[in-house]
Amino acid sequence: MEDITDSKGLPLAVDESVSELANEVAWDEAWNEKAAIVLKPGVLGIERSVGLCNEAKLRGIPVVFSSCFESGVGLAHIATLAGAAGQKEIAQGLGTYTGLHRDSLPFRALVHNRDVIDLSACEGALWNFACDR
Repeated sequence: MEDITDSKGLPLAVDESVSELANEVAWDEAWNEKAAIVLKPGVLGIERSVGLCNEAKLRGIPVVFSSCFESGVGLAHIATLAGAAGQKEIAQGLGTYTGLHRDSLPFRALVHNRDVIDLSACEGALWNFACDR
């Protein structure tokens, strides 16, 4: 796969398969000049995602949080997690909300100009959603 990236200039990322990384050698082999690490809290869980995010940040590896097809509640949690992890300058993979026609927490309303998520509005929406139940 490295031949493709060298000849075409397409940067690769490592995904949640790195959840098994338990030592320095594994991290170094998996990282190997990749552009970022992509974490899916819906797959890994919050605790493991935070741990991997912290480990990546210690190594200077950019972190991208991504969704599977969570509802607006899940997307708001992932957006808040990404913001709390200091990932505000890196585009996050949370665009799956466009595939949802109905949602109990319409995430679409929390996205401005089609590409900026209002983190304060996410927190408020989650609070209101929890209080309404």
